Amino acid sequence: MEALLTKGQFNATGYCWVAINLIAMAGYSLYVKWFGLQNKCSANTMSTYNNMLSLPAMLVLVVLHAETFDVIDAFSSLSIWSRAIVLLSCLLGFLLSYFGFIAQDVFSPTAWVMINNLNKIPAIILGVVVFGDSLSSVGLCGLIVCVAGGFLFASESFVKL
Repeated sequence: MEALLTKGQFNATGYCWVAINLIAMAGYSLYVKWFGLQNKCSANTMSTYNNMLSLPAMLVLVVLHAETFDVIDAFSSLSIWSRAIVLLSCLLGFLLSYFGFIAQDVFSPTAWVMINNLNKIPAIILGVVVFGDSLSSVGLCGLIVCVAGGFLFASESFVKL
């Protein structure tokens, strides 16, 4: 298992999971946009559906991995401050979902997928600053290309060349 987690090495299995994740995220984003338009759902309704539908999948995974009591024990052993942070995380997750659905009403499906990808850029920068992740000159060039491409794509509807 340790060999699979080695930093800086190519891992075919990891890239397969990344590809599956990218396809799933693009499909999810487009489906959610289509569903919201077809059913004329509010952001609150969409967020409620989204969060409620994730609960059965989460519970199945907890049971399959035999973590049912581990989760309960872990939460009950937390300090009040730590429990407050977990609950704050839940609130922030809900707000992220809610405001994300409001934003989806404003943007086209393609623009929304681009925005979801652009939000990874601050995460990369924070990873470097906060967690000390390395960023090579090639990686930095790729990041700059992504940022520039995102801005060009976003400005395409405003600027006619």
